Amino acid sequence: MEPVTRLGAILAVVSLAFATAKHDNIVDSNTLRASIDEAELVGKAQTIEAFAYASPEENRFVGTSGLEDSMQYIWETLDDLDYYDLSRQWFEFDYLGERIKTYNIIAQTKGGDPDNVLHLGAHMDSTPDGPGMNDNASGGIGILEVAVQLANYTINNAVRFSWWSAEEEGLVGSEVYVDMLSKEERQKIRLYLNFDMIASPAHEFGVYTSDFTGTGIPQPPGVEEAEKLFQDYFEDVADVEWEPVALRASSDHWPFIMAEIPTGGLNAGHDPNYHTAGDTVANMNRSVFVKMTQAIAHAVATYADYQ
Repeated sequence: MEPVTRLGAILAVVSLAFATAKHDNIVDSNTLRASIDEAELVGKAQTIEAFAYASPEENRFVGTSGLEDSMQYIWETLDDLDYYDLSRQWFEFDYLGERIKTYNIIAQTKGGDPDNVLHLGAHMDSTPDGPGMNDNASGGIGILEVAVQLANYTINNAVRFSWWSAEEEGLVGSEVYVDMLSKEERQKIRLYLNFDMIASPAHEFGVYTSDFTGTGIPQPPGVEEAEKLFQDYFEDVADVEWEPVALRASSDHWPFIMAEIPTGGLNAGHDPNYHTAGDTVANMNRSVFVKMTQAIAHAVATYADYQ
């Protein structure tokens, strides 16, 4: 065999082996959860906190450089992976007599069935009172780290991640997003999972409950299944006690509920530093942060691999 021909044959075999290995590297819960590392989560949290303190306002309130730098960091982290289709969804709204322009980040896997979408979201803005690390850099970082690790795998169903802006002003970003979805696009979202305050010092593992009693709103299909997924995970895999959390108009899950999109999620309970300058990395519960992010990874692996 001529040297060039032989080299070409070797490269072809290597290429085929790599493609086969990549194709066979289907995501699963055990490996995705194992990739969640405390140092990575805390490092990302410290980066976001630094953006807050570097801003004149020392927070990540909508319209500040603290929030803009945080969103740009998320964008660049995802863009480097070449695994997601990224978009910024710009919008404007009035708040306290001021016209504010901001945006959501939407990232969807390039692979997976686009007609069967698992959608995860968390808001990235804080109140003016502090850096907002538990509320809600924790949720934003949690889904970011899962998105980073997911890029090592192939999937059967598309996964969409969203980082919402202007939650603290009345769920503005998520409401804009849902309002702009067509009926057909809403139907492609098989489940929306929201993550708000997942590193609370309270050391709770809160699961959004499917009990809609007293809301006057019909329960969207699929809510009970999402609730059971997390309950079973905490009981059988993580071996921790979970607490029910009411699905009320308190976070970005609400616009999805109003649109009758199946919804679930996690919340780590009361934080004594809620909406204060004390909502810092130092006061985040790192153990809860890791366990909650591993639960997110479990949900992503379960639904992304579902056939």
